[in-house]
Amino acid sequence: MLQYHALTLCALRVLRAHGLCDSALQTIYRAVVVAKLTHGKRSQLSFDAANTLINSSALLKHYHWLPIHLRIKFKIACITYKTTHTTQPAYLNSVLEHYTPTRTLRSSDTNLLCVPRVRTCFGSRGFSVAAPTIWNSLSLLISAIVVQ
Repeated sequence: MLQYHALTLCALRVLRAHGLCDSALQTIYRAVVVAKLTHGKRSQLSFDAANTLINSSALLKHYHWLPIHLRIKFKIACITYKTTHTTQPAYLNSVLEHYTPTRTLRSSDTNLLCVPRVRTCFGSRGFSVAAPTIWNSLSLLISAIVVQ
């Protein structure tokens, strides 16, 4: 499977060297590489390699895509927003704790969450730590939005 991706990338490189237009390269890119993204780490490697071949920033902007690490953060922020504003699902709401300072501070009226302490990098990837970290890193204007 990895050989297949390597051959595809070599073919894209050759086609680009022969002056194939960017729209045709983007079509090949979408058909071959992006369709394979759901198949794990090997696909991520081919996705990264293909991004170096084609001007990925223009392609990502054109299709309104985010890089994968930002897509993950966006999804966690969306789930956190839904959990804090609707208290559903209950099992996620139970692991999130709103920040309440012991005395009156300027941060008292902000919509912050408490970040639990962890000892390992693996522990920091859990929802109970990642969600408050990402949520607290958002701008106050974004985290204060209430959608009706």
